[in-house]
Amino acid sequence: MSKINKFLLSLVIILILVLVGIIISKIPSSYYAVYLESGELYFGKLSYFPHLTLKSAYLLQINRNNKSYPYSLSKLENLFWGPQGSLRLNSSKIIWMAKLKNNSQIVKFIEGKAKPAPKAPVSNNQLNNQPSSISNPKNVKNNGGNRKP
Repeated sequence: MSKINKFLLSLVIILILVLVGIIISKIPSSYYAVYLESGELYFGKLSYFPHLTLKSAYLLQINRNNKSYPYSLSKLENLFWGPQGSLRLNSSKIIWMAKLKNNSQIVKFIEGKAKPAPKAPVSNNQLNNQPSSISNPKNVKNNGGNRKP
């Protein structure tokens, strides 16, 4: 086999791999809950290619000072530290992942099919003044304060 044929074969294989990667990245992904060893619980669409990534990510925050609305769901881009884009995950830091049902309250909220809970008053010592919140979904339980700082 000549050098030109080897080069062309290599080029075709690379193009096929790139095309397969593009096709895989376009397949609609499901919503997942991802719990990290830091104690943070994120929700979003999980993507494996080219990196483990959570798109349309939301963070579940526990508001211990607010008995009426102990939980809030904040879109990643709206967090006070101003992250941009999607959340790239380190697989060694993930404790567990769970696929969410399409009819779960979290998925309905993210897709805008559920009405958000009324906004709770925000105290001066709270950093979370995010526009979107969801109050105490049935399928989310308080972790008993075991969240790591």
